[in-house]
Order: sequence, then structure tokens, then C-alpha cells
Amino acid sequence: MNNAFLAKICWELIDKPDDLWASLIWAKYDLDKNPYLTHWTANYSNLWKNLAPMWSFIRENIIHRIGNGLNTLFWRDVWLDMDQPLIELALPTSDVGNTEAKV
Repeated sequence: MNNAFLAKICWELIDKPDDLWASLIWAKYDLDKNPYLTHWTANYSNLWKNLAPMWSFIRENIIHRIGNGLNTLFWRDVWLDMDQPLIELALPTSDVGNTEAKV
């Protein structure tokens, strides 16, 4: 299967866990108790056999859920994997403009 498609499915499992199909996957593979399940056995579905490697990649690389952006400050929130806000990484000569700008 296409990796971009698998990544999209993984993201939708995280973003929309209450959708019927997603809740079935969460329940079948008990992802609430084991959110990093990356293995599979012969009785697992073909879908999960393809999703399992991508699931691990997606879960490990999610830093901050931006959502609609209304609650994420571009310059002041730590929303990238840098352990500090972007404003602390900006060059001293940079004009950051509105430091309260939303994503």
C-alpha cells in the first residue's frame, strides 16, 4: 500500500477515534492500552498488517496537535520538536511581527 495513504489512515485513527471504523480498529487492537502496537500476527487484518509499521512512525513523530490553530501561538508555543518556542530560535535581527499570532 502507498505510505501516504497509510499515514492518512493512521492520522484519522488519532484525529477521529469516535468514527465507527476507527473505534472498531481501536477496540480490536486494544490501542487504548497499547498505543504503540506495531506487531501483527497471522490472524490480524491485512489493513493492520500494513498500518502497523506506519502507526509507529506517526505516533512517535506527533509533537503537538494544532487543530484549527486558534489555541496555538506560532511564536510562543512549543509545537515543533525543538523543546523551545520559535521566538527563542529567531535571529536577533528578525522582525517576528505579532508575537501573539495564531497558527
